[in-house]
Amino acid sequence: MSVKGKLPILLGFCFLISGIFLIWQSIIYESTILMFISLAVTFWGSLLLYVRPKRSTKSVLADAIATSSLESLGNVLKSLDYNGKPVYLPPQSVKDSKSGRVFIPKEGNFVPPPVKLDDQDTVSINPNGLYIIPPGAALVNLIEKELGKNFTKVSLNYLVSHLPKAFIEDLEIAKKCEISIEKDLVTAKLAGLMHDSLCRRLFETSSICSTIGCPFSSAIACAITRSTGKSVVIEEAKFSKKGKIVQITYKLLGE
Repeated sequence: MSVKGKLPILLGFCFLISGIFLIWQSIIYESTILMFISLAVTFWGSLLLYVRPKRSTKSVLADAIATSSLESLGNVLKSLDYNGKPVYLPPQSVKDSKSGRVFIPKEGNFVPPPVKLDDQDTVSINPNGLYIIPPGAALVNLIEKELGKNFTKVSLNYLVSHLPKAFIEDLEIAKKCEISIEKDLVTAKLAGLMHDSLCRRLFETSSICSTIGCPFSSAIACAITRSTGKSVVIEEAKFSKKGKIVQITYKLLGE
């Protein structure tokens, strides 16, 4: 394998090792903020191993690592009583649109007022909820690179016609991908998932898929909010073992 081919692997394992170390530190110092940072670092490491066209690591290993990280995030949010419906914020909410933020209310469907967040802050807390980098941030950035587009400068119709290519051909995440729009709802359907064990496990053990979303559904949410400039919530998420199908419905908020 070339040096270029090995680079994502090395970076992925570096992120994962750093994430595990930070988790250990967060336990020692009992730091919630450090815990969230460690989970974010672990997400990115998992994704670097996860979306390479030619993977030398077994998918079982990547699935296990990503699943544990997402389940841990769900458990941390639950233990801190952040039970509201997560809201993906438009890119103008963050100085660097490449990182993005998802807001998790303490309760209910609270949508935060416009705010300009520092892109260096992995986790930000206010009395009404928590701002974190979404699990699909790294993946949507990779998709933009593959398609050669900045999603803040394309229409929603562009995403409908071009995201399937990224998921099917460029990243080989799914065998089929369909995206449709109906009024303020966007529905994505991924079939023949290469990583169905991750989705199956998360749907069985956690509510993360229907709230913040896995890296795949989160990446689509990030793409939608970048394109439309509107806040987005995951309205519904379904998984079918037969055909390895995931269907996610997103709702656009605001005018």
